[in-house]
Amino acid sequence: MYKNIILIDKTPAKLGWSDDDLSFIGWCSNPLGGTYIYHSGTYTIDPDNLGNIPESLDLYAIWEPYFVTVSFETFGGTSIAPREVRYHEVLTLPGDPERYNSTFIGWYADKEYGVLYSANDPVIENFTLYAKWYTYSVDYQVQYDGNYNTGGKVPITSYFESGDRFKVPGPGNLTKDGYTFAGWHYGDITYSEGAMFKMPSKSVHFVAVWEKIPECVVSFLVDGVQISSVNVESGQVVEVPDEPTKDGYKFSHWSLNDEEYDFTSAITGDVTLVAEWEKLADSTDDTQRSSQPNWFYTAIAIICSIVAILVYLLYKNKI
Repeated sequence: MYKNIILIDKTPAKLGWSDDDLSFIGWCSNPLGGTYIYHSGTYTIDPDNLGNIPESLDLYAIWEPYFVTVSFETFGGTSIAPREVRYHEVLTLPGDPERYNSTFIGWYADKEYGVLYSANDPVIENFTLYAKWYTYSVDYQVQYDGNYNTGGKVPITSYFESGDRFKVPGPGNLTKDGYTFAGWHYGDITYSEGAMFKMPSKSVHFVAVWEKIPECVVSFLVDGVQISSVNVESGQVVEVPDEPTKDGYKFSHWSLNDEEYDFTSAITGDVTLVAEWEKLADSTDDTQRSSQPNWFYTAIAIICSIVAILVYLLYKNKI
């Protein structure tokens, strides 16, 4: 027996096993493990520290299997934490996960579900198991809200399966006074007519989006004085107002920028229309004649009659 130093090899080999299967822990005087007297490199055994050492001492190599990690991908189902399994041992599968509107089929060793995992296979490396599901066919509702529309009706309620794609409809005959339709709002997005929408795994509620139509002011001026004004939605036409009147003049037309205004033109901004006039013909002579009293004409008639009688009598006496 060496009284002072015993050298121990740090790299023993276990018959029938490879270095990938087991991890060497150390040497121990107890084959079942216990207090290790060697862990790494060489170790000096000092009799003074170990008490009474017999002339011979049997040391046992202690091995520990490697651990591998098994992960679980449930694709939206119940979350399952990764599990550590001793190398070459069999994995105990967890309880079946759950997922809304689905039935769990089994665990597969690949995402393409080509290889169903066998729980009897020993574990030799890190890997991931993938849950396969059967998803029930469920139709979800798509509803529409007119958002205080004043006319028309919203599109009818429709039904789609999760993942279906469809074109977002337009407003149809839906209207709101003073507003123009700008699309359908859902979530954080406003969808315009014809946009593609992918159906989620729940019902959808679209709300109409309206934009205020700007209004324009149309003013009417007569001889520099505003006699009235009206508000007209941009893009619309203004109604022809009643014709104004003015002594000695006839109303001609309304003008804009010295040109006759076309009342079939759409209003796109504030405008001022000016009344244009035509002067009536001079009627002074007729007025003077009509201003003479009736007795004047009677007297003239009497005088003319007397003159006619006198002329007749003179003519008769000569005969």
